Amino acid sequence: MKLGEAQKGNKKSLGCRRTEDAKAKTAAGLMGNKNALGCHRSDETRNKMSASIKKYFADHPEIGAKNSAAKMGNKNGLGNRSFLGRHHSEATRLKMSAALKRSWAAKRMAAKRL
Repeated sequence: MKLGEAQKGNKKSLGCRRTEDAKAKTAAGLMGNKNALGCHRSDETRNKMSASIKKYFADHPEIGAKNSAAKMGNKNGLGNRSFLGRHHSEATRLKMSAALKRSWAAKRMAAKRL
C-alpha cells in the first residue's frame, strides 16, 4: 500500500534541535490570552463597558440566575459520586435538607462577620 505525500507527515523540521534560549523565547511568546492584544482601552471606555454590563444584569435578573445556576457545577461530579443512583427515603431527604440549610446559614453568618 502506497502512502500519499500528505499522509507522510511533516519532514521539514525532523531532527531539528532548538537551543534552550530559543525554547525560552518561544514559550514566553506563547503565554497568555492574545485575543485583545494591542487593544488599549481608555479608562472612560472601560467604565462605559462596566456600566453597560451592570445595567444589563440589573434589567435581566433571569440571566444572572441562569448564569449562577450554570456555575453550580456537576451534581454527579467526582465529589458527589456517593449519591449517584441512590434513592433516599423522605425522612433521609428531610435530614439532608436540614443539614444543608444549617451549613448555608453558618456560611452566611461567617460572611457577615467579615
